[in-house]
Amino acid sequence: MLVLLMLTFFPGCTPITSGYISTVKTDLLMGESVDLRYNTSSFDSLSPQPHMYLCKHGKAKEMELVKESGYVNFTLHNITKEDSGRYSCSYSQMKQQPTSACQDVEHFVFLNIYDYVDVIHPAGIFGTVDYGVIGEDVVLKCSIMDGVHTDTFRHPYVLYMHLCKDFTKISTKPLNHTNNAIFTIRNITATSAGSFSCVYSNVSYEQACLRGGLNTMFLKVYDGYSWRVNAVRMFMSAVVLCGLTVLVASHCLCVEVRAGSFKVP
Repeated sequence: MLVLLMLTFFPGCTPITSGYISTVKTDLLMGESVDLRYNTSSFDSLSPQPHMYLCKHGKAKEMELVKESGYVNFTLHNITKEDSGRYSCSYSQMKQQPTSACQDVEHFVFLNIYDYVDVIHPAGIFGTVDYGVIGEDVVLKCSIMDGVHTDTFRHPYVLYMHLCKDFTKISTKPLNHTNNAIFTIRNITATSAGSFSCVYSNVSYEQACLRGGLNTMFLKVYDGYSWRVNAVRMFMSAVVLCGLTVLVASHCLCVEVRAGSFKVP
């Protein structure tokens, strides 16, 4: 009875259990969202369900239990640089004070939040053509143009090239000690048309394309019928232009001959 009274009136005495927290990515950009996950197998059998706390630098915030496939997800939305830091989690069957809920935590993750201007770098984009016909493949080449020094990055031998379309990332490739990456857009459609650019970074950020590349290339996409019609029209226009040129030249020559100004050497 005495123990029950102590737990009721002195919640700080209630056992606090440290949770094992994990996340897929620890390097993120401002504006992204991140899921911090805790495996619920250690308290699934408890009744009532315990109070869950997300801790940052020893300060706790009680989180709603949102269980999914054996995990509790703590989601941070629209993160900023101020969200950088060490995170952990804990749980208790009694409500805790914010300063006591994070005592004796054993596991943590450290989130690094960056401004994209500091860690995303522009690259050049090149293509053999800036147009294509629906169903064809288009090859684009992205290149680092500014001479990268290995001490520029925290992980100097891991660089990623990102292909961007209308400031949205559509593909990423590791550079593997080279300055170039080749991207193939297969079986293009009308929606493949748009403004393409390239950027690179040392982490595969989801929002890497918020920063523009060194240059942009607008890809035009035609359907097969229109492409053939336009080709025929261009050919006919060239034939007509050549015919007119010959006709004008012949007319000028005739005028000169009639005027007696044309002399044969």
